[in-house]
Amino acid sequence: MKNRTSQLSITKIGMIEISWGRVIRSAAWITGFAFLTAFAANLYIPLPFTPVPITGQLLAVILAGAFAGSGRGAVSQALYLMMGESGVPVFSSSVAGFGAIVGPTGGYLIGFVVAAYVAGMLVPRAKNLGTMWLAFAAATLPVLLLGFVHLAAFYTSSVQQAFMMGVAPFIIGDIVKVSLAVGVFAGAKRLLGK
Repeated sequence: MKNRTSQLSITKIGMIEISWGRVIRSAAWITGFAFLTAFAANLYIPLPFTPVPITGQLLAVILAGAFAGSGRGAVSQALYLMMGESGVPVFSSSVAGFGAIVGPTGGYLIGFVVAAYVAGMLVPRAKNLGTMWLAFAAATLPVLLLGFVHLAAFYTSSVQQAFMMGVAPFIIGDIVKVSLAVGVFAGAKRLLGK
């Protein structure tokens, strides 16, 4: 009976076998983390000296990679960007449309895809809480780097100004988010026994 059930859940198209259970799980991870990132975008604090707000998105992004894996984590963030670009108000301040990508926060948004991939690649290799913290910290760097480069290229008059507007205000918050991510991920692993 078990063998018959497993055969029904696999479809063969030419040389390719599709496991529908795996497809459904992947779709759940991808859409779940896309919507979690959208929810986290609503947790924002505008700063008077920069067009970039403090948001909860980075926590969702790096957890997407850690829980869903590098590929599905990155795709979840690409889906999040597509939702916003198609007009769904999922970005911080309920912003939507192409203007968000070309706007001051565009580099950070694109960095989400890379960050989720990096987290998914590095976090499973972590041997303890310290190396897990470093893995999550490394995953935040593409967001800061791409955000900084985008600001420096299009929205500020100097590299120093871009750093002061786009990197410096977020370092302490990112340290807190990385520490929270370690706690959530390690706690979930312990709870699930994996």
